[in-house]
Amino acid sequence: MDKKIAFVFSGQGAQYRGMGQELYRTNQSAQKVFDALEKIKPGLKKMCFEADETELCLTINAQPCLFAVSLAAAGALEEYGIRAQACAGFSLGELSAIVYAKMLDLESGFRLVLKRAQAMQDCAELYKGGMAAVIGQENSAVEDLCARIGVFPVNYNCPGQLTIAGDAHKIDQFIATAAQKGIRVIKLAVNGAFHCPHMNQAAQEIKQYLENITIGDSAIDIYSNAIGQKYTKPYGDLIYRQINSPVKWQSIIEKMIDDGVNIFIEVGAGKTLSKFIKKINNSVQIYNVEDQNSLKAVTNALS
Repeated sequence: MDKKIAFVFSGQGAQYRGMGQELYRTNQSAQKVFDALEKIKPGLKKMCFEADETELCLTINAQPCLFAVSLAAAGALEEYGIRAQACAGFSLGELSAIVYAKMLDLESGFRLVLKRAQAMQDCAELYKGGMAAVIGQENSAVEDLCARIGVFPVNYNCPGQLTIAGDAHKIDQFIATAAQKGIRVIKLAVNGAFHCPHMNQAAQEIKQYLENITIGDSAIDIYSNAIGQKYTKPYGDLIYRQINSPVKWQSIIEKMIDDGVNIFIEVGAGKTLSKFIKKINNSVQIYNVEDQNSLKAVTNALS
């Protein structure tokens, strides 16, 4: 069977102290990415390598840091001759994928990330929101409970895991109601309600910002959070819509597998997406690259 590799790029929530530091020290391509972005946002490397969890959890910090680590890891893989024929990213990770697919250059992509992070941080401060992951339930049951309580189903991660978002007090109400029904819910450590109407203002800001940017055609297949399919024109619409629309991650992965992808490499911090993919389809090969050990493991496996 022919190998068809997809890179999938980490989203917000995957950040941790010291991420990317080892790649920076040991890999020239990773170093180049960090150094280029440091010129645009001085202090970025220090933030990735030294900031504590509290600081890194802020949207305004998490998004540029995760973008840097993801593209540094992708650069490190390419240095070893491993390239993707398809890509996707979870939420913020979609912007990393857009740059990897050459729809935007590194600098334009990073400036868009900085703008998006600020706009989403502003919305999060304006509306007190929260998010939680509902485990082990059918999507329809979660959607019904969301409708009753007035929160939103937002991230369709994998079978048996759907993330909800909304007003902080309503998320607490959802958790209490779910507990009475024996439903497991995990509150997420985020500072806002993403991918729902709380982010409408941020989506509009990014829509306006994108009007002055030329987005090119992709060099490889790239899949959209907002529609769960390959990117279609107008590209800008899919980029701003994903801010206040649900993330159709399970649909993306199923579509990629239908299109022949049989090797997934999670590029950037953590292994969250790898776990989702395994639950969606455990017959594909799944790897992650975030440091020297994981890079070596992937290059050994695929060379």
